[in-house]
Amino acid sequence: MKDESLNYLIISSLLVFLLLAVVAVIAQTSDTDTATVDVVVANLTIIDISPNAVTFSDINPGAVSSADTTFDLENLGSKPIDYITADIIGLPTSNPFETGSAANYYAGNFLAISVNKASATADPTETDVDKFEFVRTRNFNESDDTPRYLTVPTGNFNGRFRFDNEEFFFAATPSAGYYGNGTLYIGTAAHNDANLGDVDVTDNGVALTFYTSAADTPHVGYADVTISLASGDQKYCAIVNATTATAGYVDLARFTADAISKCGTGAADGGKYIVDAGADQVLQPGQSKGLNLGVRIAYGVYQGSLSQSTLEITATSTY
Repeated sequence: MKDESLNYLIISSLLVFLLLAVVAVIAQTSDTDTATVDVVVANLTIIDISPNAVTFSDINPGAVSSADTTFDLENLGSKPIDYITADIIGLPTSNPFETGSAANYYAGNFLAISVNKASATADPTETDVDKFEFVRTRNFNESDDTPRYLTVPTGNFNGRFRFDNEEFFFAATPSAGYYGNGTLYIGTAAHNDANLGDVDVTDNGVALTFYTSAADTPHVGYADVTISLASGDQKYCAIVNATTATAGYVDLARFTADAISKCGTGAADGGKYIVDAGADQVLQPGQSKGLNLGVRIAYGVYQGSLSQSTLEITATSTY
């Protein structure tokens, strides 16, 4: 009996030893090694605007859209974006007023944006909150229908800068032969259904700077101008396109590349970037910036659907 117990103990011990040996062998088959991973991201500038379509409906003449639309400009690329400009594709090529057709008016001619809208994505360095400014609005010669109460200089073409319920008479006197030179006169007080406004524009002129060569057609001049709205002054780059010394049109541009290059972006200048590295506003990859859109529908716009325009956003990276 003792021999059997002893044999059992010996066999059990051998089995335990073998089991531990097997476990040890299994453990010894595991190992660890490492591999380095490097990634080089390509240099790419991508700007995305969302949403990519907007409709403003049932806006009365002389009114601003009651509900503006919030857009996000997002840097989807790999490079910091230090400058963003905007422009309008689709503007009238002749005066749409008095034509009796909504198709002759273009939506972009009334589009205004606020890059300073108070929001979670507003730049903390910006101070002008809810200041809706035109991207580019085109104002044509209306000399064939000059109001009899309006006093303008001789040898001019004249019209109106239209801001919803405020109109400012203007007159341009480009130099004959060099139509980009001369003077641009602007009324200092708005005309509307309640006020006659400044109807003598001969005493508030700004000199036009030559823009293109004398051989170019149309000849273009530009000037920094201030429009004194009831809600506060707005600055623009006035770009005068004169087909003759007494005919043409005037663009009021704010965020466009030509407004920035010709008029500058200083505190007293008419041009302005949406994102400006010079003002410490760099849009980093993955970062977005709020942009608000509205429309300022002028008096005298024909009822119905206006011709479609496109808001074009251009992002530049110098990195």
